Amino acid sequence: MSSRTMTLSSPAAERGMAQRLNRALGHAMTQPGGATIVLPGEEEQLALTPAMLEVLSRATREFARGNALEITPVQTDLTSQQAANMLGISRPYLVTLLDRGDIPSYKVGNRRRVSRADVEAYRESRDAERRKALRAMSDEASEAGYY
Repeated sequence: MSSRTMTLSSPAAERGMAQRLNRALGHAMTQPGGATIVLPGEEEQLALTPAMLEVLSRATREFARGNALEITPVQTDLTSQQAANMLGISRPYLVTLLDRGDIPSYKVGNRRRVSRADVEAYRESRDAERRKALRAMSDEASEAGYY
């Protein structure tokens, strides 16, 4: 676990408050203006972005259920080794994918960097292709009477 990871638990006494806050956040997410907060001692209202509302909503939902949360910051840009680990492949094979343009990348000095979103998109696409191939193989085996 990263030293930057934080684990938070919800005491039973706070679950009712978490439920109320979760309902309010859910309502705010459906409103055009979203939600705003006012910090103590300040008059200015701060508008919460849809992403902030989603994070707060998920957190309060889990707290209301009595679950603990583990929060870990995630880098948006990855090294080639981190990207390879995320995909479960070797770094040299990842470099082949980068060189072919299957996954966009850029260089910082002589080091490659890859967007986490691009790696996740590639993984989803790859997994969808694998499922499609497995379905086709299963259908062929079924038609041939093997399955």
